[in-house]
Amino acid sequence: EETKKFAVVEFLKENTVEAVPSSWIIEDKRGKQLCYWPDNMSGVEIKNYVKVSHIPDGGWPRYTVKILARCNTYKKAKRKAGEAETLSCLETTDAGEPDDEVAAGRSQDSNASSSTHGRETLPAPLPGRLGRASSQASFRADHPLEPGKQRMRTEPQHVTSQQGLLDSGDESSASAEVLEHTTTPSETHLLKIVLEVRAQNRHNEQQNRELLATVGQVLRHLVAVEQCQEARPEEQARPDVPELFEMPISTMEEFWAADKRLRNPTDRALLEGQLLSLGESTSLPRVIQDMVGRLLSKGVQERFSLLGQRSKLSFRSTNMCSVIIGAIRARVPSCVVEAAEKKLSRYLSGAPDREGGRARRVQKKSLPVVAQEAPASLAPSLDEELDPLPEVPDQEFQ
Repeated sequence: EETKKFAVVEFLKENTVEAVPSSWIIEDKRGKQLCYWPDNMSGVEIKNYVKVSHIPDGGWPRYTVKILARCNTYKKAKRKAGEAETLSCLETTDAGEPDDEVAAGRSQDSNASSSTHGRETLPAPLPGRLGRASSQASFRADHPLEPGKQRMRTEPQHVTSQQGLLDSGDESSASAEVLEHTTTPSETHLLKIVLEVRAQNRHNEQQNRELLATVGQVLRHLVAVEQCQEARPEEQARPDVPELFEMPISTMEEFWAADKRLRNPTDRALLEGQLLSLGESTSLPRVIQDMVGRLLSKGVQERFSLLGQRSKLSFRSTNMCSVIIGAIRARVPSCVVEAAEKKLSRYLSGAPDREGGRARRVQKKSLPVVAQEAPASLAPSLDEELDPLPEVPDQEFQ
């Protein structure tokens, strides 16, 4: 018995039965039988270790076991472990059983009767994590369970240990590996359904990716066609050329209409370009005189002051003012806004004296003085015309 290489053991606390190498079984000082079992390994790795009777590592955990049988080969030990899952009594030796070679020759005749034990199951990574109840641990040998009342498999780890295969991209190898090691028909059927659903989902995802790629290509083609059509001169929509601002603006109606146009950035840039084309001087007073004098008539200038003082309109609050300030700073880059507004305020305040206004103001003040001081004999008659006073030229804006 001791020379046989494999043993069928029951893990007492875990309530599971496994085939293990005899070299994995030891006795402690009290004579209790213990079995090494590798941890942190998949079912496939554990199975390979068992088959080759791998020397146990001293760091493996040990579990209390009961030896149910000993066998010469792994195949026989695995078969007896399967029998122990459903039967309570088990022959403790393999005496009288055919060797593996003979059994292989007669395997086709016994497939129908041994379908429950013919398939090899993967050992669990950790035995008995969800073990069967202790009340189900023993059954009478001559009273096997009826097919309709067969208990569920007590080692779901045999199936769940293959979860890594299911998560991998190789569906075919996963299905073959898992279906090969399932025991009950219900497990096989459920796993087939799961794998079919997974395969269908992957197929649907691939179709969705291909559809999205096709839609992207169509959209890019449509954009390219649209750009090509827009690039043709005969079909290209030509924007309307903006109308230039008329200068000078002579009425307040024209001023407010132009100020409303200046809400549009295109019109603002257009007027600023027109103002920059007036004159070439870089002197601030001269630049203001060239721009404002050409843009606004005297009558419009007289209606405004920079801040709206003396019952006049505020010029700073208009769009026209901001455009003029921008044009001034573009012509004179060193000029700041405050300096430009100060010179602009002085220019607007001098509007009444332009275009002969100063001469008429001087003439109006001097006429009463001359009439009082002149003798009556020198006073002209009503029928005589007064000689016009010489016109005083406009004072240059400084």
